[in-house]
Amino acid sequence: MNFARRKIQKNFNMPTGNPGQKRKPHSKKTKKKMSTLALAEKNPNWMGGKYVIGSVHQWIAKNLGKPNYCEICKRTDKKDYDWSNKDHKYRRDLNDWQRLCRSCHTAFDIKHNNRKFPSTGMLGRKHSRKTKEKITASNLERWSKIRNKKYKKLYGKN
Repeated sequence: MNFARRKIQKNFNMPTGNPGQKRKPHSKKTKKKMSTLALAEKNPNWMGGKYVIGSVHQWIAKNLGKPNYCEICKRTDKKDYDWSNKDHKYRRDLNDWQRLCRSCHTAFDIKHNNRKFPSTGMLGRKHSRKTKEKITASNLERWSKIRNKKYKKLYGKN
């Protein structure tokens, strides 16, 4: 510590210790008390049992790891794989999730009416309800053709 800094600290009654010095560690009793204060309803960030979908995805990734293959098309050579929720209720149930590649995940969500527009080009555009239904129907038809082509290629049948 240089001379000028020491002089300032002395004149303004500031602590003269090393600013990088570590604090005293918490005792076991204090650690236990801190952990019980942060549980569920006592936590200041508690939302009453409601949670954001992103936090569930983080929980799944933490517990099941990063997916590296697709359970539908059985491929392992694709770039991106996702965890997909089977019933779209996003519960913290490890058996309710499946590994899917991005294209199978999109097709799965469209088939189960969780997603209407697979491309981001439609987001933010204003369409009438009738036009949206037409777009959704054409996308469903397109994705079912892609899916059928995949299954035919893999299994030799629809």
